[in-house]
Amino acid sequence: YLRGQAVKWFDRYLMNIPERPIDLSVKEASEPSLAVFPEGPPADAENYRVHETFLPVRAFRSYTSLAAWQKRRAELLQLLRTKVFAAFPGVPAAQNIARKPRAQGQAFGEVSFESEPGVRVRCLLRKPAKPKGPAPALLYIASDGDDPASIDVTLRSVNQRDVAVRMVVYPRGVGELGWDHSTWRSMLRNAMHVGHTVDSLRLWDVLCALEALRAEEGVDPARIMVMGRGVEGALGIYAAVLDEGVNQVMVVNPPSSHVDGPLFLNVLKHTNLPEAAALLAPRRLNFYGRIPEAYERSRSIWALHGKAGHMFLAMNIHAVLEGRYDHHFASGQ
Repeated sequence: YLRGQAVKWFDRYLMNIPERPIDLSVKEASEPSLAVFPEGPPADAENYRVHETFLPVRAFRSYTSLAAWQKRRAELLQLLRTKVFAAFPGVPAAQNIARKPRAQGQAFGEVSFESEPGVRVRCLLRKPAKPKGPAPALLYIASDGDDPASIDVTLRSVNQRDVAVRMVVYPRGVGELGWDHSTWRSMLRNAMHVGHTVDSLRLWDVLCALEALRAEEGVDPARIMVMGRGVEGALGIYAAVLDEGVNQVMVVNPPSSHVDGPLFLNVLKHTNLPEAAALLAPRRLNFYGRIPEAYERSRSIWALHGKAGHMFLAMNIHAVLEGRYDHHFASGQ
């Protein structure tokens, strides 16, 4: 019935022909006869990456003066806020905070809050057993599969020192068991209808978690470090770019391009990860274990500030968190 009505519509409004009998009989055609390339796509087909060729990716240009970079920085921050993250709902805040104290034998207590109405974000929290005034604080952005025990191992040196406040945020869809593939695909598609991606929604959760961390008793707001692994490390970079109250960032094996994540609408029209990381200068950006080659160009921006050493190869989490930057510490100790 629907096919017949569609043909009548085309006849009347596109073909301008009088109503006629319509043959709605169907003869099934074989799949090979319908294929454009029955033997498979050509060897040079680029359908899988054609979306990357629509617009040129903006190159990370060289800057010969701090004034030239600062002009570009102001321009880029404005583009990020108005063209990439324009759908952010106002000012980040942690609403309706709920707490579950750390039980005996557990590494962390729990805190949760709403980053948007109806969106509850889970966090783990641990504070020094014997606080000595305002303490440095770490916001660790969890990845899928990160459970409290594995995070406790990652932060072992920080926990042994026990002088810093530690908060672990699980952005929406991230957890010991994250979204299944069907849910993730649905969220990715539907987020674009409201100007978001899954990663920009998660970035918003991280920004709200920073507000929750600042509100915790015993936190020194001038000594907050954000840390993440892989794509979550890149989310940490952007969180600090958008929240200038963050003191420093530590990343572990971050991607070198937004092609590998995080995915943000429009972002490659304006910048890519190495330039976005340079927006942190002169604040500290610490790479744990290795600095991907693509980021070496970023160092020139720190050099313009006279702070080339603030792009730092770190071998120890707790030392950096506590403000010690040297190589007299063995990785993992």
